[in-house]
Amino acid sequence: MPKCSRCRKNNTDCEYENLLPLETPISIGNLSVEDPDMMPTMQDWVVVYNYLRSGGQSLWAIIDPVKFLQSFLSEPPFLRYAVCAVAAHQRLPKVSGRISLAYFNRAKQAVKKRSDVSIKMIQALFCLSSFATSNGQPDLSKPYFVKAIPMLFQLRLHVDPDDSPWLTHLNLSEEDKNERRMTFWTLFQCVQVVQMITINRGQFYAMPGHSVKFAKQVALDTVAKLPVTLPKTATVCYLSLITSVMVETAILHSKAPASAMELLVGSAAVLLDRRLAIAKEHIPETLLVSEPSVLFQMVEANPFTPVIHIAITTILYHSALCILHRPRLYLTAYLSLTSPLLLNPDNLMILLTLLEVCLSAAEKIATINSWILHRSKSGNDNDAGLLSKKMWQKHSLLSFGLFEAAVVLWFVTCKTNPFWWRNQEDDDVLLSDENSMNPSLYVLRMTHSDRQRLRSSVMDILRTYEDLEGTLSSEENAAQSNMATPFITCISAMLREMEQVELDIQAGLPFNSEAKRSSSKRDDVEDLVLGVTVMSFGEEESVEPYKGTPWAFLGLLGADVMGYIKWAAYEEGWREFWKTLSD
Repeated sequence: MPKCSRCRKNNTDCEYENLLPLETPISIGNLSVEDPDMMPTMQDWVVVYNYLRSGGQSLWAIIDPVKFLQSFLSEPPFLRYAVCAVAAHQRLPKVSGRISLAYFNRAKQAVKKRSDVSIKMIQALFCLSSFATSNGQPDLSKPYFVKAIPMLFQLRLHVDPDDSPWLTHLNLSEEDKNERRMTFWTLFQCVQVVQMITINRGQFYAMPGHSVKFAKQVALDTVAKLPVTLPKTATVCYLSLITSVMVETAILHSKAPASAMELLVGSAAVLLDRRLAIAKEHIPETLLVSEPSVLFQMVEANPFTPVIHIAITTILYHSALCILHRPRLYLTAYLSLTSPLLLNPDNLMILLTLLEVCLSAAEKIATINSWILHRSKSGNDNDAGLLSKKMWQKHSLLSFGLFEAAVVLWFVTCKTNPFWWRNQEDDDVLLSDENSMNPSLYVLRMTHSDRQRLRSSVMDILRTYEDLEGTLSSEENAAQSNMATPFITCISAMLREMEQVELDIQAGLPFNSEAKRSSSKRDDVEDLVLGVTVMSFGEEESVEPYKGTPWAFLGLLGADVMGYIKWAAYEEGWREFWKTLSD
């Protein structure tokens, strides 16, 4: 202060000189500081080093790990302690929650004492936001998230440094430019995720169009020293291509359509489908695999394959397919078979195609989850059996893709009318048919063994959420609910309903239509609207506990589990819409 080190070295005017307030400087000579409690220690350094060394596949490489460790003792306290808080909390095996909370409180104090508008401050606020989310309380991350967004525009990070003449005098190195790009893309992608989650609550975080070049992958694995090969472009940039479409999808589905015809043949979904296909074309095949088996083969060939990057990208893409087409998938249950819409063969083909697309996407998500889960449970994941927990703890908001798969698999087995499925008896007839070699005839099969297999996949998703619930909690708040709790409640009920449908079919009982099943709900069972209790994870947060709306990509879109479990009040419009189709 008052100039940044680069401007001081080059003897140039500092563009931030008038923005930053003067504070008591740190004198390394006599170690006099404004607050002795903010002094760095080697213990702090070791906490960060151990975390980075054991977590070489994180997608959020907003901070260069090698550079940060080398400059650790000179980093500003607000950033140093924010990183320490995340490192201590997300470290597996777990350390005491008191340690991470102490770092978090120090970071908050340091942030309050400064009014910096800088990349380092954005990075610190991002870490504080991530800390709240990784404690299972994403609602509490809002103050830090909201504060970081205006800073992004104040620093004009939404303009590429190569197109920023006001930065010319700084003589930015390629590493400095990449830091600006990586900071932008990481925050941009997170904004998109929050947008699609909160759009139904009347909240929207504006993020204007951007012209920033894709950032290069920050080599986290140079710390872990693993022979991992990743695309040169940062994974988070590719994820933003997918989430951009998902945000538009969330806006499209925020309100129920005017009619079944509008839902079935509306052009908006078709355009979004094309945009998603274009996004897929820009993502390397080594990052977005066509089939789960490709990932499994890659790991067999190289145990150090970046599983998290590949799994997250593939799961997010198929989640986008699910949320895009799920409202039309629901027509296979709620649309009456006597509807005039089904007299048109083209409409029948649309629904059959969407049924196949949604089921295939959900199965791929579930297959990847099951593979990672069981490899971790058996200790064969090359990560001390912690890969599954690390993956979803660090990227907990993206775990909502697992719920998308669970909803689709539950819906097609419990709600979709048998009219849309073939059973084993149909297969026996078709085997002798002259057209039996046509593979399209076997896409829409749903036998008893198929139902059991899909239920087993949903069971693995439940286990992953149960692990996540425990991973997000510390010893001090283990009894509290967190963001994973509503998923556990909902998926557990889905599994009970899936099993009951299997038993009914096996017993020869008729498969009740959705309308009949909803109207047969017991009068003595009250509706259960799922929620999550938002509670402080530290005394200094001083938040009065309240029941919040669960975070999810799309919720249940008005569908009820077991006839009485509902997702949120904002889905009432969809619930009323489905009722009109059965009238």
